[in-house]
Amino acid sequence: MDRHAGIFRDAAGLDAAATELRHLTDRDGTCLVAAAVVAAATARTESIGCHQRSDAPGTGLPSPALTEVTLDAGGVPAARMSGRNCVPALTGATA
Repeated sequence: MDRHAGIFRDAAGLDAAATELRHLTDRDGTCLVAAAVVAAATARTESIGCHQRSDAPGTGLPSPALTEVTLDAGGVPAARMSGRNCVPALTGATA
């Protein structure tokens, strides 16, 4: 998580984190939470507060969109922001 989804992050790192977590969520609740964090971070592409997207520097104020993380029927976390598409956490691909 520190390496790919820490305070400084980008789409490629979040994709790598999703790939690494794909096989671990059924073993450990902590990994499920990590996958949910990756999904939410992937969905929000703005740099806000101390969490910075190196692939979107200086994007200014965050959008007023809310992030909702849910589990799909297979137990995989996915994030949805109001007005944006759903982003599965464990596909290994960013939307």
